[in-house]
This record gives sequence, C-alpha cells and structure tokens, in this order.
Amino acid sequence: MPTIARLDAEQLARPEGRAELPFLHVLRLYLDPSPLFKNANAGTSREQALALAYNRRNRCILPAYAQRWGVIALVCLFGIVRLDAPTQAGVLSALPVLALALGLAVAVSAVILALAVYFALGVDG
Repeated sequence: MPTIARLDAEQLARPEGRAELPFLHVLRLYLDPSPLFKNANAGTSREQALALAYNRRNRCILPAYAQRWGVIALVCLFGIVRLDAPTQAGVLSALPVLALALGLAVAVSAVILALAVYFALGVDG
C-alpha cells in the first residue's frame, strides 16, 4: 500500500494516485497541502527552477486549504462561545474550551500560512 512519503507531488495531485491511500493519509492531504508541492531547495539549479515553476502553477489550490481551515476556525470559535457560559458557571471543566482555543489557534495559523505561501509563490523574482 503506497504512503504519502513514497509518492511524489505529481502522483498525489491525480485522483488515481490517491486512490490506494489509507483514510488517514487522505485526511492529511485534505488538511495539509505540503505533500502536493515539490521541494524547490533540493537538486540541481535546473531541478530547483522546475520545482519552483511547478509550485507556482499549482498555488491555486492554496485558497481552498485556507477556506477549509477558516471553517475549522469558525467551528472552534463558536464552540468556545457556546461552552464559555457553562464553564464560567462551574458546570463544565475548562478543558474543552482550552482544546477548542488550541484548535482555533492552529486553524488561524494554517489560514495565514496558506495565504502567505499563495502570495509568495505569486511573486516573480
């Protein structure tokens, strides 16, 4: 059974390349776009230039990842708001709110990172 580490970015970008992956690997690809990009720091300068060109051509997938993480951030935020009153009243432990706050921080960071890479790949130079 193939894993993400054994497949290159071009294979993972095609549906048939992802067809045999286990569920957790597909979930990772749904939330993490990095396996879909090539390493532009490895290889000869020609290979680096080709990898950068490939990444620039495929940067259009990054707004979808930012949107996914934005939805996750909103769900965490609404969960925090919903659980805040019972937590303040002492009915509920603060642990669920802290977990949602951590999820919110990760999600906002993922949105910022996806958009920063999107714009960085769009800059010629």
